[in-house]
Amino acid sequence: YVADVVNSDFQDLIRDVLDSGRVLYVHLSAPTKTMRRLVENRADQETKKPKSRVYRDADHPAGRPAKASPDDRFGLSESERALCDEENTVARVYMEIFRQCRAGNVLVTVEAPANSWFWEQPAVVAELRGERADGLVSAVYHNCMRGGVTSDTVRWVGTVPGLDGLAIECPGQGDRAHCQYLHTQPEDTDGQTTTQLKYTWEVVVKVSNLVLRQLIADGKLTEAPKVEAAPLKRIRRKRPPLLVEELGDGGPRIVQE
Repeated sequence: YVADVVNSDFQDLIRDVLDSGRVLYVHLSAPTKTMRRLVENRADQETKKPKSRVYRDADHPAGRPAKASPDDRFGLSESERALCDEENTVARVYMEIFRQCRAGNVLVTVEAPANSWFWEQPAVVAELRGERADGLVSAVYHNCMRGGVTSDTVRWVGTVPGLDGLAIECPGQGDRAHCQYLHTQPEDTDGQTTTQLKYTWEVVVKVSNLVLRQLIADGKLTEAPKVEAAPLKRIRRKRPPLLVEELGDGGPRIVQE
């Protein structure tokens, strides 16, 4: 999707759609290829394993400079530098969309790993911190406490009232070795466990309910569509209370909050 967001024609299309008055809610998911906050691992760098590539650091939140020479292991190749620039553009365009949503009274949220370099981009800092932060709601949670298969820490920021209710910490502080709350993902239609999903069903249900309730309160919807979530399969001995309850043959339903 990065190729779409950095395209000026696509940006114009998004602006026109938002200006149409027909959009009720927008969610923005930050790019992660170069925005991940990784620790330098020289052994991996020497073997050039893709997962270990560090694109940014505290001195270069917008991306490390291009290689000074072919032997430069610190600098980025031309293609890597271009990828950083593209994701920087995505961050800027996202904040333009975020600002337009706020101006047009459209509910909006943005999400990224809590330690992502995305939150340090100038456009993001300008829009989500300081005076511009008035009226925004935020939440940080450990993914394992929201039905996830990882213990990553996730941050959401937006204009949806009640969004801060997502916040929850893992008793093991996100240490996978000590976490008792990790879950598998829902089964697909063939009964096979799916690969890791971007958002757990619990988070989807929680945010959907918050958005629907606010749209009803604002008079933009007359009734809330029924939202159902697939059951979560437990793989550890304990898990926190979920919004989704399994009720025998009747299937899952949303528990009253």
